[in-house]
Amino acid sequence: MTATNNQRVLVVDDYEEMRFALVSLFESEGFEVVGEAASGSEAVWRAGEDQPDVIILDFRMPGLSAEQTANVLRQVAPEARIVVFSGYLEIEPTWADAYMSKDQISELPDLVRSLEERR
Repeated sequence: MTATNNQRVLVVDDYEEMRFALVSLFESEGFEVVGEAASGSEAVWRAGEDQPDVIILDFRMPGLSAEQTANVLRQVAPEARIVVFSGYLEIEPTWADAYMSKDQISELPDLVRSLEERR
């Protein structure tokens, strides 16, 4: 499918099923998914290589915490907006550009579009 917008998305989640769902959702909404990662360290490598516009970052992953991962991501992909996506938080992390609960997955593309509009 040809992208209908110019936003490039990196999906980071340790669960393969969730990565698949997110990739499918974003591609069906016309986003270009430039990669996926299962850990913070893999996300840092992918972000440095692919320079995404948006990084969808699971809050709970093995290895680096989401906050540690976000801090390094901001160094390797400084233009990327970071959206924390979690089923475990009730408040938005102050170190993220946005936050959404996993039970609102269908609303995630609209949130990402709104981040672009605010630029």
